[in-house]
Amino acid sequence: MKTETELRILRKSNHVCECEVRQALSMMKQWAPMDVEDALELLTPKFTHPAVRNETSDPAEEHLSLASFLISRACNNSVVANYLYWYLLIECEDQDQARDQAARSMYLAVMRTFSHRLAKGIVAKKASLFKSALMPSKLTFLTTEGMEYEAIFKHGDDLRQDQLILQMITLMDKLLRRENLDLKLTPYKVLATSSKHGFLQFIESVTVAEALATEGSIQNFFRKHNPCEGAPYGIKPETMDTYIRSCAGYCVITYLLGVGDRHLDNLLLTRSGALFHIDFGYILGRDPKPLPPPMKLSKEMVEAMGGVHSEHYHEFRKQLDLGDEEAVHYLQNLLDMSVTAVMAVLVEQFHKFAQYWRK
Repeated sequence: MKTETELRILRKSNHVCECEVRQALSMMKQWAPMDVEDALELLTPKFTHPAVRNETSDPAEEHLSLASFLISRACNNSVVANYLYWYLLIECEDQDQARDQAARSMYLAVMRTFSHRLAKGIVAKKASLFKSALMPSKLTFLTTEGMEYEAIFKHGDDLRQDQLILQMITLMDKLLRRENLDLKLTPYKVLATSSKHGFLQFIESVTVAEALATEGSIQNFFRKHNPCEGAPYGIKPETMDTYIRSCAGYCVITYLLGVGDRHLDNLLLTRSGALFHIDFGYILGRDPKPLPPPMKLSKEMVEAMGGVHSEHYHEFRKQLDLGDEEAVHYLQNLLDMSVTAVMAVLVEQFHKFAQYWRK
């Protein structure tokens, strides 16, 4: 509640009036550090003053601007450095001659600093192609540490939106786990390496469509890989628990983010029971199909729980927490939100999501 009060003060401050800006900045120095989900709101267009936006940085490095903080953090964390490197590389694709040459030179200098060899080759005999329109390839990299890392290379798609959505799901997963709620999400890694291609982490799984075609039902698929005599449906209880939790988690997340174009070919299942979504080309209410269902829950998914009258389906509804009137009202209000800038809407959606789960 305290953080919400602080954010409300900042929202009402006139960021053009120097007097109000000084007063707000003076108060901010007395506030406790914000959580990640709260600090994200300071990056939305509502907060334009550099000093306010810099509050998203680590308090121990408050002398740094937000840009300098990102570079400093990247220099000490190879994962952050890798993402920042490729983000800057894509930014450099802009061929507009009017672009600030100083900024372009800065991008190139940082890129050179972050160059670091992680893989020393590809295991050619393990390479394969997926049967889809763009024919993405599955590659097995041999790392400099002698380990193998499987990834999917996709050409012909701009993966930056997928990368953003997966980063949001990763943040949601961390937030929920902090509240001791594990919804068995699968926030796989995505790395756009240009506006036309990129890499995705490979997760051993099959599409729901394939599971239905080969096994006849999702339950049969689980029973084949995780049988357990005496357990409900003859499936290991932990497998069913993982399935129920992941279904609930992705139902809420895809609803909150307005993910569209959902079908049985972009819903995947792992042998351990986890269900997860791929391909986030349509978000924030956009969908190529007219009148899409608000919740991404198919008949086959419910049947795998044992039907609408089963104990597992009851547990699924409990995980959704849709029996709570406040939750229902909140989710309904999401439908009325207007869609403008993608990042601004995503950040605000995530902030409200965080506030709701914190209660």
